[in-house]
Amino acid sequence: MSNRARFVINRAAFREQVLKSPELQRQIQSACEDASGKGIDVSVRDGVNRSGAVMSCPERDETKHGLLTQATGRLRL
Repeated sequence: MSNRARFVINRAAFREQVLKSPELQRQIQSACEDASGKGIDVSVRDGVNRSGAVMSCPERDETKHGLLTQATGRLRL
């Protein structure tokens, strides 16, 4: 029989060190830009609790060519 483990996370520290880390944000933005091709816009979002990058393209291009699907397949972090 296994013993249970309990983990306690300091939310404020986790948010600042991981979710809003400038170094991690640069890596995510760079990876999104490398994976995106012609017709895909990459924008950086700096939220209250976490940051990230958003890849977007017109719906007609995604429907016809699958640009976002291909870009997410090329995404490497």
